[in-house]
Amino acid sequence: MASRRMSDAELSSWLRLLPDEWRLRPMQRRGLELMARGEDLLVVDRTGGGKSLLFQLPAIADWVVEVERGDELPSVTLLVVPFVSLGEHQAAAFDALIKKLRDARRLPEAAPATTPAASQGGETASAWPTALPCGSCEGCRGTLAPNLHANLPMVGDARCCWSCKVAAPGRPAEWCDWCQAHPKSRAVSSTRAVRGLKACVLRSRLLAPHASGEEGGSSATPSTTAPMARTRSAALVSPAPAKSSAAETETAEEEASEPTCLSDLHRRSPERRIAEDASIALVIVTASALDAEGRRGRLLREALTLRTLRRRVMDESHTVDAEQMASYAPSVGRVGICWEIGDSAATVASGVQRRPPRLALTGTLPPVATPRVLRRLRMSEATTSVLRGSIDRPDVTYYRIPLTRADGESLIDLGVRTLALIRNAAPRWATEGRTMIFTSFTSTARRLAAALCKPPCTEPAWCYCSRSMDPAEREQNRRAWENSPRGIIVCTGALGTGTSTPGVRLVIGYDFPADVIELAQHVGRAAREDGESGVAALCMTGQFASERLALLAPTDRAGVANFVRVLGVLFTTGCFRAALLREFGEVGEGCAGCDHCCRCGYCASAGALLPELAFHCFEGREAAILLMEHVRALDETPSLPALLRSAPLGAAAPFASRVGHEMLCLALIPRGGLVVENAPHPHLERGSVPRVTMCERVLHEMRSGGKPFPVLLPADAFAGNAVSGRVKGAEELEDAADRQEVSSLIAAATESLELAQSVLRGSARRVNPEDDVARRLRLGAELGRDAKRRGVGEVVAPPSAEVRDFVNRHRLSAAASSELARMLEAASLREE
Repeated sequence: MASRRMSDAELSSWLRLLPDEWRLRPMQRRGLELMARGEDLLVVDRTGGGKSLLFQLPAIADWVVEVERGDELPSVTLLVVPFVSLGEHQAAAFDALIKKLRDARRLPEAAPATTPAASQGGETASAWPTALPCGSCEGCRGTLAPNLHANLPMVGDARCCWSCKVAAPGRPAEWCDWCQAHPKSRAVSSTRAVRGLKACVLRSRLLAPHASGEEGGSSATPSTTAPMARTRSAALVSPAPAKSSAAETETAEEEASEPTCLSDLHRRSPERRIAEDASIALVIVTASALDAEGRRGRLLREALTLRTLRRRVMDESHTVDAEQMASYAPSVGRVGICWEIGDSAATVASGVQRRPPRLALTGTLPPVATPRVLRRLRMSEATTSVLRGSIDRPDVTYYRIPLTRADGESLIDLGVRTLALIRNAAPRWATEGRTMIFTSFTSTARRLAAALCKPPCTEPAWCYCSRSMDPAEREQNRRAWENSPRGIIVCTGALGTGTSTPGVRLVIGYDFPADVIELAQHVGRAAREDGESGVAALCMTGQFASERLALLAPTDRAGVANFVRVLGVLFTTGCFRAALLREFGEVGEGCAGCDHCCRCGYCASAGALLPELAFHCFEGREAAILLMEHVRALDETPSLPALLRSAPLGAAAPFASRVGHEMLCLALIPRGGLVVENAPHPHLERGSVPRVTMCERVLHEMRSGGKPFPVLLPADAFAGNAVSGRVKGAEELEDAADRQEVSSLIAAATESLELAQSVLRGSARRVNPEDDVARRLRLGAELGRDAKRRGVGEVVAPPSAEVRDFVNRHRLSAAASSELARMLEAASLREE
């Protein structure tokens, strides 16, 4: 009872900080209640659901309580992020929350600090630059004496003489340790200073990226400071060449100059601030920094041991799974081990058992992966509370766009044309906000962003690549895009996980995602604020599939299986939203907007259909049989790019065209007709060549009949271009399209009725199955009536006996029974 009262008091202290007009979502309130009890917690909720408040609010409230109590060094909350960009976003979000609470007069004058490096280690922006050349010193301005100016080393395109003594003249207390020990030395004219030897420590840190040619240096976010290392494993980097004896001597001298204990670091270094600064409430580190080898990694972990941790938080915790980011960044998968080691070290140092509660947050975690994630984070399944909400985003409308690529058209020109087509076809409200374009390759992102900055494009465009861009340039591009109401940013996947930018109305996937989790994360960047709506356009072409599979290792069978699941979702002929939710163990309660349901008029957003982007479902069983027989007749196993290059002889329209053939091949992969296996690349050390074989069982099933095999094709598949409509005067082709459309309607009606039947069989486990059965029967009836009006054959009748048995077993009301009987009669669809 006493512990219950303490948890209630702690929860009340958290909620008192919120302004009166704030309304917590049910998931947020329940999560705060469990955290106040000190329980380990896993929260799975939709993107943009406000999960970050679960650790931001307690971190601020605990800091305020401990400061008012007179604690000299308040406790902190540790947040681990997998991406540099996510750490930047979380630091900015924490600052924004502090500002809102301060404006609402809920915080004292001395508000908590964001993170150790959120304000550049305590230095002001005017005196302490984030990169060199600084642009303000005498060397950059050219006002230094010519003989002294000529001796300065080149930093970029200028001769910069910045050091902490230049920035703070006459204030030696603010200088670094080296400058305090050498007050008369300038320490900027020697080339040894560029390598960080015998020079100002802060200057050497800023010169590091210029000396090594790599991304690094100081930045305004915790994930890009010295202890916050990159997220990829060092094993993926090519081995360094052998060093000469002189190089070995220099390396030994540099290692000797590295700090060996916290006192060797400057007082403004992130590690020292973590251990000593009482204004810190939240510490943000990347997983690679927490697991880093070397002295700086050890010092970071030592600093965390010296500070009392109130809780440990892992954002985007799905990345620790072996089938996710941890497969190529092992440090992400070792976060739980680092937590255990840190708790043991803190227990030994303090003599008191320390094991702060753990919080794992994610917006995309299938139920089957939940036990694996908990084990990786060292969270017990028996004692960890799991809050799982729906990942559905009813404020986002989904569209799949099979791209028609003209002969000789580059991927960049196709991207520019596709963006223009989408923006012209989208509703006006969708084009009045910001646009995000996701691609897998940094080269594609850079070239596409550059092409979008040229006429006839009118909106500004920027590029964001987390690994190949300088941190200052990357941050500048992101801020410029956020300040542009209708700006476009072409980015890689790092900006598509966990980040939140208001005003994003249009998200374009200009590549296939690696798995369904990445797919859900990318489309979840749209409509992040309450009351917003968004459109997610997913582009599909054969080259995207070949490039995605080529990125995988030859032995990565799990990666191939995940990609096949993505194709299964993208090429579903029913509701796209329902297919995506099924991958996460959910059953959709009606579609709020997708291309299939908008086209058929089954969702509330039917008026938002983009007619220029509409697709048709063409019956492709005969074409699929011909394609599989063609693959079987080949002398050697073809590669996927070679198979996608041209259709087999005798292919009928529309599958004789390039786009029709590509979509047919990709649709056969999740169906099992074509089996993809990666083989080692004959010329490259890394990468694969996807090889394709056919499945005899699927070929036999298609020959003997069975279910129809509809294939998604663009509406202009007969016309052969991306803008025009159907070929005028081609009555035979139009009749064939109508017949194929009718077959697709029959298949969809049959699928809906089978789903209703499966719901009936498992209805005892559902809280309210009545509405779901009624909805599915109604959907099957409407699809069947559509097919019948177009001249249909027979459709499988609903399970009348099971419906009656369901009514009797669950004692439905008379009104519900009559409604089911009415729909049963309407859905029988017998020939008149």
